[in-house]
Amino acid sequence: MDFNYIKFTIFSFYGLSIMLDHLTTRIGISRIDLVESNPLTLLLMERGAWLYVDAAIFVGLIYTTHHLMGRSRNENKLFLLFPLVTGIVRLVAGVSNLMLFI
Repeated sequence: MDFNYIKFTIFSFYGLSIMLDHLTTRIGISRIDLVESNPLTLLLMERGAWLYVDAAIFVGLIYTTHHLMGRSRNENKLFLLFPLVTGIVRLVAGVSNLMLFI
């Protein structure tokens, strides 16, 4: 499989996982009267900075991963592990939020 395709797939998965988490959290808080259990996320939400901080982390992680892979002499897939694991964690959070809706 082409390395660029793997990279694109993992980066896309990471971005979609973040969007799912944001969407389900916003719906849960606004329509179902749930509360955010993460105190840092709650603080960022109260100050209106949650989306901006998450976007900065997303861009920073993608840039750093891409930069490190570019400096590596070979196509080292190990650098893709962190965005993959982070995407899985955010996907689990989004699915957990969906389960609260049911």
